[in-house]
Amino acid sequence: MEFSDEYLMRINEDPIGVGLAVCRTATGRSKPATADAHSALLLETSLLLGTMVKSGLLQTTAVPPSIVNGRLRRAADGYTYVMHIQREIEGILAREKAVQRQSEMEQRFDRLITGSFGYELTEGDLNEVQDLLNRLRDLVTKSEELTDNHKERLLKRLEEVQQELHKKLSKLDKLYCLAIEVSVVAGTIGKNAEPLVKVAKALFGISYRTHAHTEGLPSSTTPQLLGDDSVSNLLD
Repeated sequence: MEFSDEYLMRINEDPIGVGLAVCRTATGRSKPATADAHSALLLETSLLLGTMVKSGLLQTTAVPPSIVNGRLRRAADGYTYVMHIQREIEGILAREKAVQRQSEMEQRFDRLITGSFGYELTEGDLNEVQDLLNRLRDLVTKSEELTDNHKERLLKRLEEVQQELHKKLSKLDKLYCLAIEVSVVAGTIGKNAEPLVKVAKALFGISYRTHAHTEGLPSSTTPQLLGDDSVSNLLD
Protein backbone atom coordinates (compact mmCIF):
# COMPACT_ATOMS: atom_id res chain seq x y z
CA MET A 1 0.00 0.00 0.00
CA GLU A 2 1.25 3.47 -0.90
CA PHE A 3 -0.60 5.34 1.84
CA SER A 4 -0.03 4.25 5.45
CA ASP A 5 -2.69 4.16 8.17
CA GLU A 6 -0.88 6.99 9.97
CA TYR A 7 -1.05 9.08 6.82
CA LEU A 8 -4.74 8.37 6.32
CA MET A 9 -5.57 9.34 9.91
CA ARG A 10 -4.95 12.97 8.90
CA ILE A 11 -7.77 12.93 6.35
CA ASN A 12 -10.56 13.97 8.72
CA GLU A 13 -8.47 16.86 10.04
CA ASP A 14 -7.35 18.15 6.65
CA PRO A 15 -9.23 16.49 3.77
CA ILE A 16 -8.28 19.14 1.23
CA GLY A 17 -4.59 19.09 2.10
CA VAL A 18 -4.35 15.31 2.25
CA GLY A 19 -6.49 14.93 -0.87
CA LEU A 20 -4.15 17.18 -2.81
CA ALA A 21 -1.06 15.35 -1.53
CA VAL A 22 -2.60 12.01 -2.53
CA CYS A 23 -3.37 13.29 -6.03
CA ARG A 24 0.11 14.72 -6.50
CA THR A 25 1.71 11.47 -5.38
CA ALA A 26 -0.04 9.65 -8.23
CA THR A 27 0.22 12.32 -10.92
CA GLY A 28 3.83 13.04 -10.02
CA ARG A 29 4.84 9.48 -10.84
CA SER A 30 2.61 8.73 -13.80
CA LYS A 31 1.39 10.35 -16.99
CA PRO A 32 -1.34 9.24 -19.41
CA ALA A 33 1.26 7.54 -21.60
CA THR A 34 2.78 5.64 -18.65
CA ALA A 35 -0.43 4.99 -16.70
CA ASP A 36 -0.36 1.22 -17.28
CA ALA A 37 2.99 0.97 -15.50
CA HIS A 38 1.47 2.69 -12.46
CA SER A 39 -1.91 0.99 -12.50
CA ALA A 40 -1.66 -0.21 -8.88
CA LEU A 41 -0.91 3.28 -7.57
CA LEU A 42 -3.70 4.82 -9.66
CA LEU A 43 -6.14 2.17 -8.43
CA GLU A 44 -5.28 2.81 -4.77
CA THR A 45 -5.47 6.57 -5.27
CA SER A 46 -8.78 6.37 -7.13
CA LEU A 47 -10.33 4.19 -4.43
CA LEU A 48 -9.10 6.48 -1.67
CA LEU A 49 -10.41 9.60 -3.38
CA GLY A 50 -13.70 7.85 -4.13
CA THR A 51 -14.10 6.98 -0.45
CA MET A 52 -13.42 10.59 0.52
CA VAL A 53 -16.08 11.73 -1.96
CA LYS A 54 -18.64 9.22 -0.63
CA SER A 55 -17.86 10.34 2.92
CA GLY A 56 -18.51 13.97 2.02
CA LEU A 57 -14.92 15.03 2.63
CA LEU A 58 -14.42 15.97 -1.01
CA GLN A 59 -16.73 17.16 -3.74
CA THR A 60 -16.00 16.53 -7.40
CA THR A 61 -17.54 16.45 -10.85
CA ALA A 62 -15.06 13.77 -11.94
CA VAL A 63 -16.39 10.40 -13.11
CA PRO A 64 -14.78 7.47 -11.25
CA PRO A 65 -12.85 5.00 -13.42
CA SER A 66 -14.29 1.56 -14.09
CA ILE A 67 -12.83 -1.17 -11.88
CA VAL A 68 -13.16 -4.84 -12.87
CA ASN A 69 -11.96 -7.74 -10.73
CA GLY A 70 -9.85 -5.45 -8.57
CA ARG A 71 -8.16 -3.74 -11.51
CA LEU A 72 -8.70 -0.53 -13.42
CA ARG A 73 -10.34 -1.27 -16.76
CA ARG A 74 -8.19 1.49 -18.23
CA ALA A 75 -5.31 2.85 -16.17
CA ALA A 76 -5.47 6.10 -18.14
CA ASP A 77 -9.01 6.67 -16.83
CA GLY A 78 -7.62 6.41 -13.30
CA TYR A 79 -5.05 9.06 -14.13
CA THR A 80 -7.74 11.32 -15.63
CA TYR A 81 -9.92 10.92 -12.52
CA VAL A 82 -7.08 11.75 -10.14
CA MET A 83 -5.88 14.72 -12.19
CA HIS A 84 -9.43 16.10 -12.44
CA ILE A 85 -9.77 16.07 -8.64
CA GLN A 86 -6.28 17.53 -8.23
CA ARG A 87 -7.18 20.49 -10.43
CA GLU A 88 -10.44 21.02 -8.55
CA ILE A 89 -8.61 21.07 -5.21
CA GLU A 90 -5.95 23.42 -6.56
CA GLY A 91 -8.74 25.73 -7.73
CA ILE A 92 -10.33 25.68 -4.26
CA LEU A 93 -7.02 26.49 -2.60
CA ALA A 94 -6.28 29.27 -5.08
CA ARG A 95 -9.65 30.89 -4.33
CA GLU A 96 -9.12 30.51 -0.58
CA LYS A 97 -5.66 32.04 -0.89
CA ALA A 98 -7.07 34.98 -2.85
CA VAL A 99 -9.82 35.54 -0.29
CA GLN A 100 -7.31 35.30 2.56
CA ARG A 101 -5.00 37.73 0.80
CA GLN A 102 -7.88 40.16 0.39
CA SER A 103 -8.74 39.82 4.07
CA GLU A 104 -5.12 40.41 5.08
CA MET A 105 -4.92 43.53 2.94
CA GLU A 106 -8.18 44.86 4.37
CA GLN A 107 -6.98 44.15 7.91
CA ARG A 108 -3.67 45.88 7.19
CA PHE A 109 -5.36 48.96 5.76
CA ASP A 110 -7.81 49.03 8.66
CA ARG A 111 -4.92 48.98 11.13
CA LEU A 112 -2.79 51.59 9.45
CA ILE A 113 -5.25 54.12 8.08
CA THR A 114 -6.28 56.55 10.81
CA GLY A 115 -9.81 56.02 12.01
CA SER A 116 -10.38 52.83 10.04
CA PHE A 117 -9.88 50.35 12.86
CA GLY A 118 -12.31 50.06 15.70
CA TYR A 119 -10.45 48.31 18.52
CA GLU A 120 -6.95 48.30 19.96
CA LEU A 121 -5.50 45.68 22.29
CA THR A 122 -2.98 46.73 24.88
CA GLU A 123 0.46 45.18 24.49
CA GLY A 124 -0.24 43.03 27.53
CA ASP A 125 -3.60 41.86 26.20
CA LEU A 126 -2.09 41.06 22.80
CA ASN A 127 0.59 38.91 24.41
CA GLU A 128 -1.98 37.24 26.65
CA VAL A 129 -4.25 36.41 23.72
CA GLN A 130 -1.30 34.81 21.92
CA ASP A 131 -0.44 32.77 25.02
CA LEU A 132 -4.09 31.70 25.32
CA LEU A 133 -4.20 30.63 21.68
CA ASN A 134 -1.04 28.56 22.14
CA ARG A 135 -2.47 26.98 25.29
CA LEU A 136 -5.79 26.28 23.60
CA ARG A 137 -4.12 24.69 20.58
CA ASP A 138 -2.15 22.41 22.88
CA LEU A 139 -5.23 21.47 24.95
CA VAL A 140 -7.31 20.67 21.89
CA THR A 141 -4.72 18.64 19.99
CA LYS A 142 -3.82 16.57 23.05
CA SER A 143 -7.36 16.05 24.34
CA GLU A 144 -8.58 12.46 24.42
CA GLU A 145 -12.14 13.52 25.29
CA LEU A 146 -12.97 15.96 22.51
CA THR A 147 -14.47 14.44 19.38
CA ASP A 148 -12.71 14.90 16.04
CA ASN A 149 -15.54 17.21 14.99
CA HIS A 150 -15.11 19.40 18.06
CA LYS A 151 -11.34 19.50 17.56
CA GLU A 152 -11.75 20.51 13.93
CA ARG A 153 -14.25 23.26 14.80
CA LEU A 154 -12.10 24.70 17.57
CA LEU A 155 -8.86 24.59 15.60
CA LYS A 156 -10.53 26.24 12.61
CA ARG A 157 -11.82 29.12 14.73
CA LEU A 158 -8.48 29.35 16.52
CA GLU A 159 -6.53 29.70 13.27
CA GLU A 160 -8.98 32.33 12.01
CA VAL A 161 -8.23 34.39 15.12
CA GLN A 162 -4.50 33.71 14.81
CA GLN A 163 -4.37 34.94 11.22
CA GLU A 164 -5.98 38.27 12.11
CA LEU A 165 -4.36 38.81 15.50
CA HIS A 166 -2.82 42.28 15.67
CA LYS A 167 -2.73 45.07 18.22
CA LYS A 168 -5.26 47.02 16.14
CA LEU A 169 -8.40 45.19 15.04
CA SER A 170 -11.30 46.28 12.86
CA LYS A 171 -13.63 43.84 14.64
CA LEU A 172 -13.73 41.47 17.60
CA ASP A 173 -16.32 38.99 16.36
CA LYS A 174 -13.89 36.10 15.71
CA LEU A 175 -12.36 36.49 19.16
CA TYR A 176 -15.81 36.51 20.75
CA CYS A 177 -16.91 33.50 18.68
CA LEU A 178 -13.82 31.51 19.65
CA ALA A 179 -14.45 32.17 23.35
CA ILE A 180 -18.08 31.09 23.02
CA GLU A 181 -17.22 27.99 20.95
CA VAL A 182 -14.62 26.89 23.51
CA SER A 183 -17.10 27.41 26.34
CA VAL A 184 -19.83 25.40 24.61
CA VAL A 185 -17.51 22.54 23.64
CA ALA A 186 -16.07 22.48 27.17
CA GLY A 187 -19.55 21.81 28.47
CA THR A 188 -19.64 18.52 26.58
CA ILE A 189 -16.72 16.88 28.39
CA GLY A 190 -17.69 17.29 32.04
CA LYS A 191 -15.31 17.69 34.96
CA ASN A 192 -12.10 17.77 32.91
CA ALA A 193 -13.31 20.89 31.11
CA GLU A 194 -11.77 23.35 33.57
CA PRO A 195 -8.64 24.21 31.51
CA LEU A 196 -10.82 24.96 28.48
CA VAL A 197 -13.26 26.98 30.59
CA LYS A 198 -10.42 29.12 31.92
CA VAL A 199 -9.19 29.84 28.39
CA ALA A 200 -12.71 30.71 27.23
CA LYS A 201 -13.25 33.01 30.18
CA ALA A 202 -9.92 34.78 29.64
CA LEU A 203 -10.53 35.26 25.90
CA PHE A 204 -14.02 36.61 26.48
CA GLY A 205 -12.76 38.88 29.23
CA ILE A 206 -10.12 40.45 26.99
CA SER A 207 -12.63 40.85 24.15
CA TYR A 208 -15.19 42.48 26.41
CA ARG A 209 -12.64 44.72 28.12
CA THR A 210 -11.31 45.94 24.76
CA HIS A 211 -14.85 46.46 23.49
CA ALA A 212 -15.89 48.36 26.60
CA HIS A 213 -12.81 50.60 26.46
CA THR A 214 -13.58 51.54 22.85
CA GLU A 215 -17.11 52.50 23.91
CA GLY A 216 -15.71 54.77 26.61
CA LEU A 217 -16.46 52.49 29.56
CA PRO A 218 -13.94 51.97 32.38
CA SER A 219 -11.32 49.33 31.64
CA SER A 220 -12.39 47.49 34.80
CA THR A 221 -15.92 46.95 33.43
CA THR A 222 -16.84 43.27 33.17
CA PRO A 223 -20.12 41.45 32.54
CA GLN A 224 -21.66 40.06 35.69
CA LEU A 225 -21.05 36.52 34.43
CA LEU A 226 -17.30 37.09 34.27
CA GLY A 227 -17.28 38.53 37.74
CA ASP A 228 -18.26 35.11 39.09
CA ASP A 229 -15.33 32.74 39.37
CA SER A 230 -17.61 29.72 39.63
CA VAL A 231 -17.61 27.43 36.62
CA SER A 232 -19.44 24.63 38.39
CA ASN A 233 -22.29 24.68 35.91
CA LEU A 234 -19.86 23.45 33.25
CA LEU A 235 -18.02 21.04 35.49
CA ASP A 236 -20.88 19.23 37.22
